[in-house]
Amino acid sequence: EPLPVQRPLREPNVGVDPAASIVPWSATPARKVTTTEGAEPATLEDLTEWVSGDWSASVHGYLRTSYLVADDPTAASDNEGFSFDALRLFVDATAGEWHFHTAVRGDRGQDLQPYGEPNSSAILRMPEMWAMYDFAEGLHFRLGRFRTPLLSSAMMEENGMVLYSRSFQGRLWERDRYQSGMQVDGQIGDFRGWFAVQNGEDQIGENLAFTLKGQWDVIGGGTAQQYQGAYGAPDYLAATVGGALHYDALDDNYSAQVLEGRMTLGRYYIGYEGIDLGDGLFDDLSSSLIASAMVTDEIELAVGYEDVPRPTRGELWRVGATWYIDGRNAKLQATYNTSDIPSPTFDGDAFIVGLTVGF
Repeated sequence: EPLPVQRPLREPNVGVDPAASIVPWSATPARKVTTTEGAEPATLEDLTEWVSGDWSASVHGYLRTSYLVADDPTAASDNEGFSFDALRLFVDATAGEWHFHTAVRGDRGQDLQPYGEPNSSAILRMPEMWAMYDFAEGLHFRLGRFRTPLLSSAMMEENGMVLYSRSFQGRLWERDRYQSGMQVDGQIGDFRGWFAVQNGEDQIGENLAFTLKGQWDVIGGGTAQQYQGAYGAPDYLAATVGGALHYDALDDNYSAQVLEGRMTLGRYYIGYEGIDLGDGLFDDLSSSLIASAMVTDEIELAVGYEDVPRPTRGELWRVGATWYIDGRNAKLQATYNTSDIPSPTFDGDAFIVGLTVGF
């Protein structure tokens, strides 16, 4: 008997906890609070009832740390050592039809290279904070600061990556694309869509940026966009295709078009993203392809290839293995990167052993 179809979520950390088995989404915080009357201490549940609001809150996140060995032919010395890569802390709350979300992100200064810098200082920031209103069944209005909904590999969290790090374009569109604005998104049947209006590259709103993204779950209910790889995929064929358009009124060079597709079949996964930078079609195309297979119930092997047009044309290959120690809540990954891009920032080889733990 086939498993029931589970609809993919429109994006990570909205109604889903990446560490659900540790901190359930509906868990009631155990801390104590006091009412405004100064009466006896009450639980948070008691206080919410006293305020007569139907609301709940949760805190969750994950940590990432790694050991890196990198050979950069342009550097004075090789990079080798331990690195604390990332802290993600999400605070989510719901009150009636409203959903509130904020995130604290701590990152090392790895810029865009396929490997980072061991023992580098981390930067703590709060790049996203928004409120979302469910104005109709399956439709949502969002206001605040959030990621530009263009590239799926930029929208998902790092704890969903099958090769430890994002693709080159995924890092590019995640790093600088938290912008203030408004968005309507939702799902109707097999179709999901996003339409966002944000401040754009000038960051002041004088020249707005517009993003339109759509996805169609072609077969088997589609594949979840918050995770890469075949772990937990159904035995039957599932596939999703999509595309996106991004136009920035400041300059055509900040505009882009995207084509993407993902497919799972039992133990196998394949995903493609193509992003065309600039106003023209297919004049500056960057492609990313990732394929993986579960060799046991807990170990997944993956290979990735990227063709990068900027800053100069080059290629990036990655191969890796993931051991799911406690499902997606704790996993150990080993990834080998080799890039042939004629730029000091991107040229070289690297081997990374990384650990991701959710809480």
